[in-house]
Amino acid sequence: SYNARISQTIEGKDVLVVEGQLTNRSKVYKKYSITVEDDTATIRLKERHALPWEDNNYYYVGYDIPSEVKRIVMNKDVIWEDGIVITKEANEIYETKHAYVGEMPANGDTARALQIWKLGNYRTSLQTTEEPYGWTLEFIEPITNDTFFNERMTKSAYVILSLIENLGEISWEYTNGSEVITKTVTTKDATKALGRDVKEYSNSLLEFQRFLSQLYL
Repeated sequence: SYNARISQTIEGKDVLVVEGQLTNRSKVYKKYSITVEDDTATIRLKERHALPWEDNNYYYVGYDIPSEVKRIVMNKDVIWEDGIVITKEANEIYETKHAYVGEMPANGDTARALQIWKLGNYRTSLQTTEEPYGWTLEFIEPITNDTFFNERMTKSAYVILSLIENLGEISWEYTNGSEVITKTVTTKDATKALGRDVKEYSNSLLEFQRFLSQLYL
């Protein structure tokens, strides 16, 4: 995991600061190296197996970004591009982009990356006999806070519609304790609400990061 941010020197130069923990807890962080090829800088963390008395898997990177660098990669994640910090979450969610809603395992990857499970347990079903192709999430336990739940699901629906190329609409069904409620967001709904074709937000990771920031996700 990591947290990246931009700070500035007194001279106004951008510095990328990255802090986090090594994925393998049995290793310790030693140092880092940076190589630049074309306009991309790659950060490589140096690590080794921890000795019995060592516990230092936290790391810190400070990088004065040269003017020729437009993109920074670390551990296969793009963490900065054209002045924008790219979060770990954006990388993980964007990685689940796929062409067909009929690929249910891929759908599950997208839902997990968006952490929809935090809203409650759910079952899923597909509507793929004719267009618009749809995906329905049926929540099992009653939802007590409709406002928060529907706001979060609407934002998630926008993201899912962007990431699954042939998905035309996404629905969610739940009970608030007294009635069963179904909500549906179509690509047309999302495009109208966002002011831009929802599918275009996943054209690149940078655009996708801006999209998540716009949605406060």
